Amino acid sequence: MQLRSIILYSKSGEKRVLEFRLGELNIVTGTSQTGKSALLDIMDFCMGRDEVTLPIGPISRTVSWYAALFQLGDTRAFVARKAPAPGRKSVTNAMLELGADLEPLDFDQLRVNADSTTVREQLGRRIGIGDTAVDSGSGGPLTAHLGHAALLCLQNQDEVSNRRWLFHRQAEDGIRTALRTTLPYFLGLSPRTRRRASSN
Repeated sequence: MQLRSIILYSKSGEKRVLEFRLGELNIVTGTSQTGKSALLDIMDFCMGRDEVTLPIGPISRTVSWYAALFQLGDTRAFVARKAPAPGRKSVTNAMLELGADLEPLDFDQLRVNADSTTVREQLGRRIGIGDTAVDSGSGGPLTAHLGHAALLCLQNQDEVSNRRWLFHRQAEDGIRTALRTTLPYFLGLSPRTRRRASSN
């Protein structure tokens, strides 16, 4: 899975697209306070995270939808997430479109047709993360999904420079357990078990 573009839609309907080159190292540069660090939070949100972690500022005050266009082999996935209502930090609603020639949609084409769980499951399944359960020890089975894979692939600036943490969001409550439980699965060291219907 590769990121083709990140798209921001303003409350007035304007669209701003940041394109990335597939198969190459992409370096985003710019002056301080121009939103470079926010790109990781936006991508994390568009991969199915419920909580928006963007700080209060120009982006959070002006953007009504966050979106990303992913390349998944010979198809593309367009994921859009509506910004949470004022006073809220999380939202589960999402838009997911799949197609070989998808491009960033216009503002008037955005609509809710999925939720964050569907986004994680659909994108995960297309890159080989199926309905899998891994043994978390005393806590019972944990379903490995795209959000867990993202913890191994993304790093904020302060995480890169931190001597104590190796993985994305490792310092957060519950994330250390999720990393410890799912890492063997992603390394191919644990059996892949179909998720039971009763598992969360």
